Amino acid sequence: MQVTRRNAFRLVAVGAAALGTSRLVGCGRPAIPPVADVPADLAETVRWIESTSRGDAPDVLAMKLREGLTQERFLAAIAIASTRGLPPMPVGGWLHPAFTVHQIHHATELVTADRRVPLYFLLDAYKHARQVTVGLPVLGRLDATRLPPVAEAPARLRTAVDQGQAADADAAMVSLYRSAPQADVIDTLVRFGTRDVRNIAHQIIYPVEAVRLFQLVGWQYAETVFRGIATGLLDTPSSDPALAHFAANEARIPAIRADWLMGTPDAGATRELITGLRTGGGAEASALVASLLGRGVAPSSIWDGLLMRSCECMLRWYRGGEAAPFAGLHGVTGHNGFRQAYEMLPTPASKLLVLLQAAAHIGTLPDEIPRRGIHEDTSLSIDTIAPSGDRATIDQVFDAVPSDPTLAFRHALAYFASGGTADAFLAERRRVMVEKGNEEHDYKYPLAVDDEVARTDPAWRPQLLATSLLYAASRSAPDFPLLRRVRAFG
Repeated sequence: MQVTRRNAFRLVAVGAAALGTSRLVGCGRPAIPPVADVPADLAETVRWIESTSRGDAPDVLAMKLREGLTQERFLAAIAIASTRGLPPMPVGGWLHPAFTVHQIHHATELVTADRRVPLYFLLDAYKHARQVTVGLPVLGRLDATRLPPVAEAPARLRTAVDQGQAADADAAMVSLYRSAPQADVIDTLVRFGTRDVRNIAHQIIYPVEAVRLFQLVGWQYAETVFRGIATGLLDTPSSDPALAHFAANEARIPAIRADWLMGTPDAGATRELITGLRTGGGAEASALVASLLGRGVAPSSIWDGLLMRSCECMLRWYRGGEAAPFAGLHGVTGHNGFRQAYEMLPTPASKLLVLLQAAAHIGTLPDEIPRRGIHEDTSLSIDTIAPSGDRATIDQVFDAVPSDPTLAFRHALAYFASGGTADAFLAERRRVMVEKGNEEHDYKYPLAVDDEVARTDPAWRPQLLATSLLYAASRSAPDFPLLRRVRAFG
């Protein structure tokens, strides 16, 4: 396979591609299940998405949109098609079209022109992934005889995941989804998603983005995707040391002050956390966060510290080898997944566990350095990196991206320091993203940054926005191959 920007990030983890495949529902039966398994009102849309050739798919989508197909129904259908037709393990890998669906919707809302281009990008990404994964195991048909009573479903799911029993995990998830309140389903998905802080956070990104999608397009369409998530959870056996952080953080919760949500914002604590995260591991990161909460530091200041450390990893790593940018960007997208999970959950105890696991995630990121052969540039620090000068124009910022992203980062700091606006910066970056983006992270990474802007202390927003340039499609890159064709559809 030719190594391109579109598939390089998947090749980084190619050694993991065989993990757990013997556990897959339907392993050895790579054919996609009958479309009858799909909700009836989406069956025809799923059918043509799956069966139309990659070359013809854009024309069919254009025709269907003209005939009245809504964006929401298309997104629901392609999420189902991606989950049915692409390998569910390892979590991540070729399954990224399923991860990206909600972000694609977000992109269509944020850009001022070419609003439908992201839909065609997503469809093409799915068709490309299907082409190169033909014959690999996919999600099989549900064995409805195994469905447990809904009251037993959460415990059955935990047991099935811990024991690697794919069919039981599948059935337990379906029972929970069909009968439990939506809040209980979300709590279970997020709880399992936060257990594993390795695999560059795909285990939390997947359920969080799925929940966001189906809260938008219709909860009634979520079953197939939630089944895929349950299968993906089997990627981490219960004996994996990565789960030790989860157990340790559950044990920390009773000792943390009950009013931890009512802390005081503290910029000094944010900087203290950034510094501490540079030297400690996952356990030390969670312990430091627990200590800061005990001192009365507001969770918002802690989230800022975790986010800035994830941005710093990207800043230090992105030029550190073939695998480096993908490890670095997932620090940011993973942080976004944990933060979205935190915002979804209603109870303080659930929120606290997510916050402690988010710290463990950031603390374990440096484990990727030896694992992926990354060269880390420790001369760059998120809290001390200087602007390139007294001022910079928007053109200077974006023209530097392809040749020297660090310079583009510094230009961005100068741009904001001299009065440049976030609105103008975001408008240009999103325009380039839509016109030039050619793999899923060209959308996922910058839009994860955008999710965090409003939640981040204004003092850190220039660094956050500048970080989005470190894996950005550039002005000088070739256009998205379907761009002219989509524009011609009108």
